[in-house]
Amino acid sequence: MTWLTPRRSDFLSLVCILIFSLATSPDFYDEAQTVVLQQTPLSALVDLLIMASAWLVSVLMLLSAASSRPAIKWSVYALVSASSMSMAAYHVVARKALEYPDYLIMLQARANTLDAVREYATVALVPLGYILVLALGFVLARRRPWASPAAVVSFCLSVGIFATVCVLARGADTNKLPTTTGIYGFFVAQTLDRKAGEVYVYTASDQPEHAARVQNIVLVIDESIRDDFFQHVVGPSLGNGAAQGWHVHDFGLASAMANCSGGSNIMLRKGVRSNDIAQDMYRRPLVWSLAHNAGFASYLLDVQRNGVGHDYFDDTERALIDHRLDVRALQQDAEVLDAMPYLREDRQTFSMVIKRGSHFPYTRNAPAGFQFQGDAAKNPYVVASTKRMDYVNALAWQTAAFFDKLLSMAIAAPTMVIYTSDHGQNVDDQPGLTHCTSSGSPYPGEGLVPLVILTNYPDPALAAAAKYNHDLLSHFNIMPTLLGAMGYASSRWYDAPSAAVTVPQSVPVPGFVYGSPFGYFGSAVQIAPVDRAKALRDAAQRWAQ
Repeated sequence: MTWLTPRRSDFLSLVCILIFSLATSPDFYDEAQTVVLQQTPLSALVDLLIMASAWLVSVLMLLSAASSRPAIKWSVYALVSASSMSMAAYHVVARKALEYPDYLIMLQARANTLDAVREYATVALVPLGYILVLALGFVLARRRPWASPAAVVSFCLSVGIFATVCVLARGADTNKLPTTTGIYGFFVAQTLDRKAGEVYVYTASDQPEHAARVQNIVLVIDESIRDDFFQHVVGPSLGNGAAQGWHVHDFGLASAMANCSGGSNIMLRKGVRSNDIAQDMYRRPLVWSLAHNAGFASYLLDVQRNGVGHDYFDDTERALIDHRLDVRALQQDAEVLDAMPYLREDRQTFSMVIKRGSHFPYTRNAPAGFQFQGDAAKNPYVVASTKRMDYVNALAWQTAAFFDKLLSMAIAAPTMVIYTSDHGQNVDDQPGLTHCTSSGSPYPGEGLVPLVILTNYPDPALAAAAKYNHDLLSHFNIMPTLLGAMGYASSRWYDAPSAAVTVPQSVPVPGFVYGSPFGYFGSAVQIAPVDRAKALRDAAQRWAQ
């Protein structure tokens, strides 16, 4: 039984495995220290025992896998590498551990995987060194007869510990655990994360109480547009609307429903209320059903990714849409307006346009060599960051050009265009993600967006509201406004601050959702507070330079 005799290679294998385990979970020491300093002795002891057990199981799993037969050895290696690489790369980019809310957001945003690779590939290469160290440890280890079954059992046990902590802590505390099987623990936890007794509602039988006010309603959801950048890059061109027959009602700074595309888009389509988000996500019908009941033909024009809806859309929802136009090949958002000749036909239409906008990497959203020549491009705040320069160019190419073309369109039938963005952006303003911060403290700019309503007819109520509700509105005001235009008495469902844009907002919505808009494990939806006064002061200061 020579496998019982220690060798130098066994020692080196152990060292490689320990280095890998510590390197891929850099927050372990800080989290252990926090537990000791901030919890009661008994609570700290329990947490430390769970942490120690999870780490011991993880190391034993790696040691036994390294000594297993090749099929088990390299299967475990591949699984562990995938999990640790994913979580370590996220830590490098976001400067924090990947937690359950972040996992859910990444899962929903998987359509943007290639964008993420382009944006973060360089920094994400750092964790490659970790799995190379682990590979060396696996190569050096000798095969042992008991190792294969031990590796399988300890792998399953490691996943079980991670998932159990995630469920019991309602998505928290997993940053205290090793990352070796974290992704699989999240997956198991997700399968257990279901709201008992809740049925997801798609349709409703509600009928409008009066005739529609307009013939065409267009909801334009831009991508990654922060309000202050919008005002300085796109805002100057909005003044051209009056000369071309359009009335532009700019409501200024608004808060998004969420700081991530998936959350904002599904919440907008559901028309949730700000004070009952999690319940409304299940119980409210989708906008397509209400449009159908009001006699509006519905259109989806999704310029992003798969072109058929990718933010919580499923086949049941897609079946509710009358026309899903294939506009994926368009490179400039302004071109989507050429796909909407039906706005000049004699029938009621509701359209949702999901723009390409300015998602990272920003350079992908403007032609090579394109340089915006407006004053914003010369601002010291913008010039100080290459990313901000690229972001400004993307806004000019995609969004300013979209408005230029929209304002030049002649449409005879009464038409209302509601424009906003899915979320805002962190453009080198603080370390971390550009948006979709799902745990920790999101940058306020991730949830600050423009809100503009355009009509080709005079609307005194909107004109007045754009003044008394300036800088006070949010995405929560969009659905009641839209339903009112369709002929519904939206006041039946919505009270302030989730009411129509024409209702005075004495108490604005306090913030935006980060993490899952459905909540998880029965916990409340997370709301990041927004200090509007401070946000406006900060914007005024940075753009006055």
